[in-house]
Amino acid sequence: WLASEGDAPFYQGELADSLVSLCQDQGGHLSHDDLANYRVIGRTPLRRNYRGYDVATNPAPSSGGTLIGFALTALHGQDLARAGFGTVQHLKTLAWVMAHTNVARQDGMLARSEHHRQLMDQYRAAVQGHPVNNRGTTHISTIDSAGNSAALTLSNGEGSGQLLPDSGIMLNNMLGEEDLNPDGFNRWPCDVRVSSMMAPTLAEAKGQLIAIGSGGSNRLRSAILQTLVNLIDFDMPAPQAVDAPRIHFERDRLDIEPGLADDALQALCADYPQHRLWDSRNLFFGGTHTVCWDGRRFSGAGDPRRGGVFACSSGVD
Repeated sequence: WLASEGDAPFYQGELADSLVSLCQDQGGHLSHDDLANYRVIGRTPLRRNYRGYDVATNPAPSSGGTLIGFALTALHGQDLARAGFGTVQHLKTLAWVMAHTNVARQDGMLARSEHHRQLMDQYRAAVQGHPVNNRGTTHISTIDSAGNSAALTLSNGEGSGQLLPDSGIMLNNMLGEEDLNPDGFNRWPCDVRVSSMMAPTLAEAKGQLIAIGSGGSNRLRSAILQTLVNLIDFDMPAPQAVDAPRIHFERDRLDIEPGLADDALQALCADYPQHRLWDSRNLFFGGTHTVCWDGRRFSGAGDPRRGGVFACSSGVD
């Protein structure tokens, strides 16, 4: 319907009337002017070069893409391929980068290099002060035979429990989430767009393509980062790159999935006394639904942590 009629009926027609009535009948403040004045903004992707890959991700005011770009820049000088996946050096480096990315996100630290300063200046100017959306997220990645790729992430939060009559449209609950709107109900400033951690990402190098994204709140940035590293640095097939055990650093605690070698696990636990060991793969660590094109064939993986699936019409081994 939107494809054939355009967005005008939604923002100014019968659906708009229905949406405003539904909200105002229950004490909400959404108005016809809010809908009529809303504009979709097309933004230029944030781009970073990583091991020869042109990585394009979600720019500010989204937080996730900027933080992934920060982490990739920090990892660029590290020879992870030589270290090998799951080694003490690999995991210590990864945890260190995550910890510093977390500090940058929370405190807006000034990184030492000019490149880092420019990246974080962009982040602080456009993102800080915007609370982050934190759950209920879906991601779709696709690549076609013509070499077109797309990554789409969307979220209704946890949903408000309200459906727009006769439409199947569910209203989100973003302003009801404490992390997103810490000042409470009826205090969101007018005409301010909410931030998000969502970071659909595309990468290309010499005809090779990657489309990737994830749900998982704060953890999606580390999930995407680790899967990209697995694909690019360790040259893993997509299913192995997605399924490999992950770590995540947040608020001085390191979370660790099972499957790491004992020496690496012991080293991480020694470096991060505040840690939590998980006994199975878990949706806590995101769900990096991923597709790849290596110049000859397609491959991909839906992350089992979040019920992902992968399908291809032809060319999969």
